[in-house]
Amino acid sequence: MNSVDMARRCWHKLKTTCRFQLSRHFSSSTSLPPPPLSSPRRVVVTGLGLLTPLGCGVGTTWKHLIEGKCGIRAVTTEDLKMNAFDKETLTLTFDQLTSKVAAIVPCGTAPGEFNEDLWFNAKQETWAIKRCEDGTKYIDSSQLRRMFYFASCPGFEYELYSQSKELCLLGKWLGSLSVRLINVQWIFFLILCILLLMILVDQDHRSIARFISYALCAADEALKDAKWAPTDQEQKERTGVSIGGGTGSISDILDAAQMICEKRIRRLSPFFIPRILINMASGHVSMKYGFQGPNHAAVTACATGAHSIGDAMRMVQFGDADVMVAGGTESSIDALSIAGFCK
Repeated sequence: MNSVDMARRCWHKLKTTCRFQLSRHFSSSTSLPPPPLSSPRRVVVTGLGLLTPLGCGVGTTWKHLIEGKCGIRAVTTEDLKMNAFDKETLTLTFDQLTSKVAAIVPCGTAPGEFNEDLWFNAKQETWAIKRCEDGTKYIDSSQLRRMFYFASCPGFEYELYSQSKELCLLGKWLGSLSVRLINVQWIFFLILCILLLMILVDQDHRSIARFISYALCAADEALKDAKWAPTDQEQKERTGVSIGGGTGSISDILDAAQMICEKRIRRLSPFFIPRILINMASGHVSMKYGFQGPNHAAVTACATGAHSIGDAMRMVQFGDADVMVAGGTESSIDALSIAGFCK
């Protein structure tokens, strides 16, 4: 290679390099970097709630843990919760399970046990009963209208008065609300609806599934531990819930499938869909306490609890909420789940 060719190649390389640097300098994609983000908010844990096979409550779980107690025990046929199946099918299914041990939450009414009657019947706190300055109990009428629309129904009369710029509802209605008069027609209509519901729906169907009741129990302890009970609207709007689950309520799906096989699909509970949805754990917690902030449900198997806490932390960091109730819930002690995990 002679000197002329070398000079030509060097000139071509220099020209290409300069062209690239100029295009990079004037390109919009290489403009000045964005200003640095402000440091995220500090996030702290202020309350804990636990419901585990070692017991109900943080104190009970920790006590049994350091004492070396085991939460694993033998599974019985009652633990499978196969309500729609006959005894023969239940016994045959139980005998075919290759594993008959599980970590089961202790149920009962003793201290440290999960009270099923209390938490399975944990309804939304519909009436925000407060006290006026003179000690009289009242209920915010706007909440009454939003929840039941009774205020616009004919025959429903009530007395309202204004005190401290709030509307108050006075009197007594069915032992808890104040009204002056309820049309008898509405009472008969209500009784008729209850009777029809009792006929069409099996009595053992409850409005919430087991994994949802577990979430309600643990969330209640965490909120009490944190001493967080928001009362004004702004606090409720800045409080969110991030509770996820893995499989939901497979036992309900199993019972529903059995109803189809037995051609009893008309007896399917109207609560079937709300019972099996994972996000209903977060939904019921937010409804029970009136939280109106972000409502989130992660579904990532065994990592669900960690992901829910991480998502809640980021929501607080970036200002989506000021307080988050976060965690995971699961109830998979049923024949289908045990058989599936044994494969």
